[in-house]
Amino acid sequence: MKTIALETCDASVRELIERVRRGSPVILTENNVPRYVLGAMDEFEWEVLSLSHNQEFMAYLESARVRGQTEGSLPMAEMRRRLSTSSTLPDLVPTQAKHTTP
Repeated sequence: MKTIALETCDASVRELIERVRRGSPVILTENNVPRYVLGAMDEFEWEVLSLSHNQEFMAYLESARVRGQTEGSLPMAEMRRRLSTSSTLPDLVPTQAKHTTP
């Protein structure tokens, strides 16, 4: 990992990204305080980042949180118990549709 002060950095973005490609994250500081990081990103990290900046998704999570507080929720153990004995639950995964030809 390389730490670089923005006040004295003369490296180009391409040079910094090349460091990351070689496996070394780059920490950029301002006034000796870490402020930014350049690093490789996998698909999971991309999904987390994109969802955390999606206002509609974040609003949905907030409404689910509030609903859980006001209406209550089930502990995970209870959900597992219900699902393991759920032979009477409706099929939540649609079966393959039957197509008829006219």
